[in-house]
Amino acid sequence: MIVHEQKEELITKINAKREEMISAATSKSFTSSEVVKYSQELDELLNQFQMLEWGEDRTSTPFSKLVTRVAKWGFASESQQAAAEH
Repeated sequence: MIVHEQKEELITKINAKREEMISAATSKSFTSSEVVKYSQELDELLNQFQMLEWGEDRTSTPFSKLVTRVAKWGFASESQQAAAEH
């Protein structure tokens, strides 16, 4: 149950940081140092949440599973396809 409480706390922090970032971006610019700082802090909170959600094994995340599946599809570059046709 502790993990659930940690997730709830992180979600609250994530939403607050997102609002801070949006507010700063609205009143300043998207590239201001304050907005960049908030963005980096938001990234860190999201990373913490992901670690709680999926643990240390990052290969079990939905995105990493998708990347692994797509990599197995074996896309050939256009030059490889052209060479195969001739």
